[in-house]
Amino acid sequence: MTAFADEAHRQAVDARELVRSRESVQCPGLLRRTRLLVHVLPAQWRHVHNLMVYATTGIPVGAYSPTRLAALGLGHWAVDGGVGYTYLDEKAGIEVSAIFGLTYNFINPYTQYTSGTDAHLDWAISPYLNDKFHIGAVGYFYNQISGDSGAGARLGDFKSRVAGVGPQIGFFFPVSDWQGYLNLRAYYEFDARNRLEGWTAYVTFSIEPPKKKRPTVGALR
Repeated sequence: MTAFADEAHRQAVDARELVRSRESVQCPGLLRRTRLLVHVLPAQWRHVHNLMVYATTGIPVGAYSPTRLAALGLGHWAVDGGVGYTYLDEKAGIEVSAIFGLTYNFINPYTQYTSGTDAHLDWAISPYLNDKFHIGAVGYFYNQISGDSGAGARLGDFKSRVAGVGPQIGFFFPVSDWQGYLNLRAYYEFDARNRLEGWTAYVTFSIEPPKKKRPTVGALR
C-alpha cells in the first residue's frame, strides 16, 4: 500500500471521528478516540496492484468524563480491521485506493453504553500532474450495522450512517534528506442519519524518511 493510500485511510478515519459521536447525543460531551495503529501485515507491493491488511485499536487513555464538554479520550476500547487495495500506474500517473474496514466497540464503563459495530469504506483517486503534485477526489461511506446497547442507550439502537465526498490536492517536497508532504482536502457530508453533515476541511503535513520515489508520470510526459 502506498503512503498516499495510508494517508487516505487516516484522513477518512479523522473525518468520521470529528462528527459528534452517538454517545455524545445520549451522554454529554464531544468525544474523540485515541488510536494506537498496528499493521498486522506489512504492505504488499506488486507494482501496479498493491494490497494491505491492517488492524487498529482505540485505547481508553487521556482525560475523560461523561459530564465534560470535551474529552481527550473516548472512555472505552475499540478495535478496527480491514483490507486495502491500491492501483498505481506510474506511467499513466494515476493512483486509486480503497480501504474497507469494520469497527467493534467495547462498553464504556463510565456510561454503560456500547456503540454498535460499524462498516466503513474509504476511497481516493489521485491523478499525478508530475512527481511533486497531484489532485483528485476523496470520499467515504460509514454505516452502523448493529445497534447501540447497554443501560446508557436511552434512545434505543440509534443506528447511524453518513457519506462524504470532496476534492483534494497534494504536494511532495524535500525537507533536507527527508520527504515532505502537504495535503489539503474537503468533504461534503450527506445522507446522514443520527450524524452531523455539511462541509469539513482538513490540512495534513507529514515528513517521511527517504524511500521509494513518487510516480514518474510517464517520465514526466
